Amino acid sequence: MKRLFEELWLQSDNCVDPIENMWFSIQEVAKSTSNSREEIRKYFNLLIQKEFIRNISKEPLLFEFTDRGKRIKTNLDIEELIK
Repeated sequence: MKRLFEELWLQSDNCVDPIENMWFSIQEVAKSTSNSREEIRKYFNLLIQKEFIRNISKEPLLFEFTDRGKRIKTNLDIEELIK
């Protein structure tokens, strides 16, 4: 999940811009971690369920960090989230 957060931070320019091309982010994280896309998608859905990320548009498909998600800034914060 840590790698997914890092990718989403990059995609959103540190939570400033909407996250576009989510499928690309999921694919890249899957490649770099040797996990399946389905596994990464589960983590992504968990982030939505826990209200760290929300969908802001269906066409085009865009996501953004919520205020709660924006408070996660360090690897330690991510590790605490995983627990």
